[in-house]
Amino acid sequence: MQILINRDGQQLGPYTPEQVNEYLAAGSLSPDDPAWHEGLAEWVALNQVGGIVVPATATPPPFDPSAFGASSPPRLHPRPRLWLPVHLQPQIRQWSGTPRN
Repeated sequence: MQILINRDGQQLGPYTPEQVNEYLAAGSLSPDDPAWHEGLAEWVALNQVGGIVVPATATPPPFDPSAFGASSPPRLHPRPRLWLPVHLQPQIRQWSGTPRN
């Protein structure tokens, strides 16, 4: 089967179902893009074409902290400081423009 796609008024293709599935997974095509192949009476949404697999959206479910024994979300800690050997610290201060103590 060869599929034609209409995107923003421009006809694209023909593509095989495998190519369309790859483009959908990559986000190059939308499941709502109009599509047509031989045997269809009219253009239909791409997600209505047989053999086309619309990738699932990766939306996580709502987080329930009580399921993990916590009454509130974990507190975020500031980024840890970078500790360097003493002999390298003056060089870093010099490079970063930080005045020496």
